[in-house]
Amino acid sequence: MEINFLMDSDQVPTFPMFCKLCGAMLPTGKALEVVNCYNCGHNWTIPEIKQLSWTYNEKFIPTVENKTQVERLCPKCGAKKMTYTTWQTRSADEGMTVFFTCTQCGQRDIEYS
Repeated sequence: MEINFLMDSDQVPTFPMFCKLCGAMLPTGKALEVVNCYNCGHNWTIPEIKQLSWTYNEKFIPTVENKTQVERLCPKCGAKKMTYTTWQTRSADEGMTVFFTCTQCGQRDIEYS
């Protein structure tokens, strides 16, 4: 998916903008005269920003190589190996949520521990 943003002369940018010098995300909101890049320190004036255009490319590339594999039966294809990732999706005093991905078919499974 590709998204192009061009601004009209009376708009103040509110979408994610990136510094053309260092690539860092610029702060958005109501800027009076300038937007300051927190990373490289460059000050972008609103007229400068309005003359720029941004193109965003979104690409999802699923990978399962180089991840820890465990013996777990895939509920979809019956494969015996799955990779896993853990996230703390609930409060800190509760267990981690484990997300499994089948190494053969990509089926996902969740375990609340």
